Amino acid sequence: MLLLGLLATLWGFLMVISPQAVYYIAESWKSRQDAEPSASYKVVIRISGVICVCAGVATCIGSFFV
Repeated sequence: MLLLGLLATLWGFLMVISPQAVYYIAESWKSRQDAEPSASYKVVIRISGVICVCAGVATCIGSFFV
């Protein structure tokens, strides 16, 4: 569980720091053009990243008590 928490935390930090990189990893294959992510997409990804970091940290902490 600790490894899963660490991976979730790292992915969440990537989402917060660089939502454009997450777009290219997860969504760019759906378009043939060099489309850029919208501003609302970046906001949603950053909010999701904060939630992912919180869940990852909680999983890491919880893994010590189980």
